[in-house]
Amino acid sequence: MFARLLQSLTTLGITPEMSPALQRKIIITNYLILILFAAVSGMAFIFLSQQLYLNVFIINIGHVALLGIFALNYYGKIDLSRILVCILPPIFLTFISVYTKIVGATNNLVFVFGPRTMLLFFSLFPLILLNLEKRKYLFFAMIPGLICVFLFEELHAVFGIKVYDLPIGENTQIFKFIYLIVYLVINSLIYSTQNLNQIYERKTQFLLNETSLQNQHIKDSIKYAQRIQMAIIGAKEIIVKSFEDAFVFFSPKDIVSGDFYWYGEEDNKKIVIAADCTGHGVPGALMTVMGNDFINEIVHFHKITSPADILQALDKKVIQALQKENNHEKRDDGMDIAILTFEDNRLTFAAAKNPLYWVRNNEMNQIKGDVFPIGSAKYKTEKVFTQHHIEAQKGDVFYLFSDGFQDQFGGENDKKYMTKRFREYLLSISQQKMSIQENLLKEELDKWKNHQPQTDDILIIGIKY
Repeated sequence: MFARLLQSLTTLGITPEMSPALQRKIIITNYLILILFAAVSGMAFIFLSQQLYLNVFIINIGHVALLGIFALNYYGKIDLSRILVCILPPIFLTFISVYTKIVGATNNLVFVFGPRTMLLFFSLFPLILLNLEKRKYLFFAMIPGLICVFLFEELHAVFGIKVYDLPIGENTQIFKFIYLIVYLVINSLIYSTQNLNQIYERKTQFLLNETSLQNQHIKDSIKYAQRIQMAIIGAKEIIVKSFEDAFVFFSPKDIVSGDFYWYGEEDNKKIVIAADCTGHGVPGALMTVMGNDFINEIVHFHKITSPADILQALDKKVIQALQKENNHEKRDDGMDIAILTFEDNRLTFAAAKNPLYWVRNNEMNQIKGDVFPIGSAKYKTEKVFTQHHIEAQKGDVFYLFSDGFQDQFGGENDKKYMTKRFREYLLSISQQKMSIQENLLKEELDKWKNHQPQTDDILIIGIKY
């Protein structure tokens, strides 16, 4: 309870847009106000115990002044509150010193050195609390404290008070000189430190602004790349409108995606492709552009429409593109891809690694893809892609997908969603309309992530025959 109250008081007046340096100065100001408030309260308690009620009343003026400074912080008058913290304490302390002598306090070493030492401390507040670049405010805030320190005897003499009754008091100029030297040394140290801090913070802020600007430029470039990528792979509505009931759930991990879908029609066949390229973000997006271009050439220029033949031709093109003649390194870049063609009720499927899920009569069926990915040159044996045929029936539901959904971390134990759970969930929603299925998949993903970042690009295509 006390800790929360202290934190709320010391951070009073701070806003998120303030610089760290200004926030620190405000916190120091608030701490000083609390310390001064406690000191004034202690004095009031001593006077109250001695039944010096007039003294208590005068001391409470300090309470009111300090509460007023807190109020200025609350209403956003930050500069004014810091200036007042610099000006009021030395004036109030000098007033208390004069008043104490008037009511008959004895002259002793405590009276000689105590107030002046505190006044010297107060006169350093402006260097700590104010911005060194605002010299007008800095000078204005320093004057009252310096007057109170170096004209200490003169201010008392105005009220007919002789500060020193001790023999040592005859050499007052020596004390002024000593205090001046101490003040100048401490002043120089604080000023140098504050000045170095401000230079460092300005440089830091400059670098942060430069970094932020560069990051914004990079982000803008990637967003423009996203528009180019989406223009190349086409709107997902093309697939949705080509079937009676279908959906495409496409959720990139970053702005651009390493997953992509492809749809085309050739020789009275509807060809649907779900591909997962190596990596995500910009590297994955570059692979999607290359893969999309190659598939267009294979299907529309070379008129290859058999899924297994498309995979074979695509594999050769990707390897040729990634493996240069003078580069003997066996690269593992490429893509996992599933291809499903529709010709009336005859469906043909072939895949590099990724499977096909299809539901008939509320029963989940699976056709596994071949173990070879597209593009990897590390395999010594010749890649062979198997073709599968399905006689579709009314109400059958087919799913093509990447591995992003299954690999998403989350849940109570921060584990992967996993294939088994994914398959069971698809079966549980398979009788719903496809648009509803897409929404349910989004909700399930969000629920599973539980505010954690997305692990990978996600692509799921669902088609009801």
